[in-house]
Amino acid sequence: MSQKQEFIDLTFGLSQLSGNHSLLVKLLGKFSMEYQDLPEKLIEMNSQENMVAYKQAVHTIKGVSGNLGLNALHHAAKALEADIISGTDHHANFLQFKSVLIETLSQIKALSAESEGTKEEDQPKDVANDGIEKLRGALERNQFIPPDELTSILSGCHFSDPLKEEISSAISDLDYPLALQLIESH
Repeated sequence: MSQKQEFIDLTFGLSQLSGNHSLLVKLLGKFSMEYQDLPEKLIEMNSQENMVAYKQAVHTIKGVSGNLGLNALHHAAKALEADIISGTDHHANFLQFKSVLIETLSQIKALSAESEGTKEEDQPKDVANDGIEKLRGALERNQFIPPDELTSILSGCHFSDPLKEEISSAISDLDYPLALQLIESH
């Protein structure tokens, strides 16, 4: 297994997104922006003895990293969370987590740079239709769509903003038949 696969399992990440490479890169970029300052935030939470927020932040990144195929980070967060839950000293696992997070963000940056180098003619011709089809398929399978992914898919669709809001609201309420009806009505 290469170092990149250890940190970013592209096969798994792509399987989560029906093979949509550009969406995976976009979500990884958002992940990178969201969590680049997490170690400093965790240090602050720890110093303020706000272990509820600390545990919640670690739990969240554990789940998100697992869903995106960021294996090493997922495992590091899992170990850190176990220490927090058990009330044991978590300093060593925090340092490991921080190191893995930094390397993961570096790997994401490299992947993003590689993807930007991809020629436009290699990209799908109609990304909007791909997004609509992906959304339709997920809704027909009653598959959960994470809010970030939904926002990303809808941003690439040629729907009006009010229609996007209606679709998003229906999906948030788990009313997938209504969401499908709204998509079909356009």
